[in-house]
Amino acid sequence: MTKEDKYMVSVEEARKLLLHNVSLLPAAETDLMHSTGMILAEDIHSPVNMPPFRQSAMDGYAIRFKDLDKGILELMDEIPAGGVFRGTMEEGCAVRIFTGAKVPDDADSVVEQERVHRESGRIRIETEGYKFGANIRAEGSQIRKGEIALTRGTYLNPACLGFLAGIGIQKLKTYSQPRISVIVTGSELQKPGNELAEGEVYESNSYALYSALQSMGMKPMSCEVLRDDFENISRVLFERVGNSDVIILTGGISVGDYDFVRVLLEKENIENIFYKIRQKPGKPIWFGKYRSTLIFALPGNPASVMTCFYEYVYPSLRKMAGFSNPGLKKEKRKLYNDFRKKKGLANYLKGKFIDDKVLIMEGQESYKMNSFAMADCFVYLEPDAEYVQAGDWVEVHKLPYPGANQDEESRHRILSDEGFIMTDLK
Repeated sequence: MTKEDKYMVSVEEARKLLLHNVSLLPAAETDLMHSTGMILAEDIHSPVNMPPFRQSAMDGYAIRFKDLDKGILELMDEIPAGGVFRGTMEEGCAVRIFTGAKVPDDADSVVEQERVHRESGRIRIETEGYKFGANIRAEGSQIRKGEIALTRGTYLNPACLGFLAGIGIQKLKTYSQPRISVIVTGSELQKPGNELAEGEVYESNSYALYSALQSMGMKPMSCEVLRDDFENISRVLFERVGNSDVIILTGGISVGDYDFVRVLLEKENIENIFYKIRQKPGKPIWFGKYRSTLIFALPGNPASVMTCFYEYVYPSLRKMAGFSNPGLKKEKRKLYNDFRKKKGLANYLKGKFIDDKVLIMEGQESYKMNSFAMADCFVYLEPDAEYVQAGDWVEVHKLPYPGANQDEESRHRILSDEGFIMTDLK
């Protein structure tokens, strides 16, 4: 057994090791305005009744229901939203009122303005179908003081923020977002927009990872691209370790002469939890710890990077931030097409939803991002699987963003390509 094999694990073992080594970050007070996408770390109890008074649900007229028998009512006053009527409603009178305003204490109903004919300070009401108590929101009908508004573990979406603001909450405790540093390595990498020299390729991993983190509501503290230089990579890595909860590296993790990242991680005695997973793509993935900082060293090929990110880094970051179900959503779907693979390694295959089925796409090679750009999911095949055919049920891991919206011409081109009938993973 080689040193590398000693730390190689199955997909299931890798997931268990991640669960064991990834911890929830501590809670911190957060301003409501900046808490979108975070996880609530405590139950929130409403400090008020909401509405805090009997509230008009319509623009109309506040009345006593029994006065409808009089036919015509005298108009006493007008109450805009935010205004308060402090007088006493006399018998046979009405008060003009607007949506959201406090209903006078003596009124028991609000008549919507569409039922009312107004003439010289008097109103006549169409009473057919009108009911006692109509168009009044009861005090505390949304929530009462002391009741739980949102529970610990709630994902704070825009509606949650609006609800909490509406009951007067301005500060709350949420689980902290991980501090993340991204380091991309490779001497062959050139910045997009520059001219390529011979032997160079455009660097894309920093763009894909930065975008993936942003879509999670997590902005990396730094995102650097470094040449294959042992001393420089070492210096930057240990500068980032001190103020990062997670470091994501790409490239330099295999067994080549210039794969310095793996050598560096071993030389510096960073705790190695696993190195290599029995999977394709992304077999050479390294995971470890330096003190409390988690370090993910991913392969360099772009599709491998993003596969490993979504299957291993993504759930780890979400667990740290308080998500109770941090991984990709999984479901079973029938396969659209046949596919053959070699036994021995689990496969994460780029997939596209076609109606209620899933298509295993062409272009499964680890360097190809054009197929990834159109994918909706990964189709997961177990190590022992060799051949699956159209109509078989397969496990699908849904990517956490909408797939590319193909027009009909592109969709037809994808479906009619003979390579989809039987595609081997290269």
